[in-house]
Amino acid sequence: MTIFRSGSFVPIARVISQNEINRFYYAADTDLEVYVVPSKQVTKMLIEQPEIMLALLQRVNRGLEEFLGRALSLMAGSALSRVVYEIFVEARRFGIEEQGGAIFVELNERGIAARTGLTRETVNREIRKLKHLGAVSVERRGLLVKDVSLLEKKLYKELL
Repeated sequence: MTIFRSGSFVPIARVISQNEINRFYYAADTDLEVYVVPSKQVTKMLIEQPEIMLALLQRVNRGLEEFLGRALSLMAGSALSRVVYEIFVEARRFGIEEQGGAIFVELNERGIAARTGLTRETVNREIRKLKHLGAVSVERRGLLVKDVSLLEKKLYKELL
């Protein structure tokens, strides 16, 4: 339900409450390094450095917004809204801006299908619709989002 960036603080709930048991499963799509820090040490740092606490709360809020958007698209959305949501979030959080303002995302049909619970064929069909609108193009290395605002309008039109 959530995709973490490099440097993310996971799981924050355990650090804040200090007695929560983590019941979630985490999977990595890429190689990574994990650092484990004692909860009490992190809590002390957050109390002593409120600017870090504020930054952490802002990140938690962004994560909650993303989670709620994904939940809405999965529960109430169409196949198109699910695909659009994944591409939109990926472009906004991890996209690499290219010449001309397009945003490259290293995302393929198989990855979108895994995130949305759709078949690869369905994802392909929905991406063709987005290509026809001029919102994205498919490249060998991933997707090129040509118009993020068009993608966002399409997303909220589909969901609301």
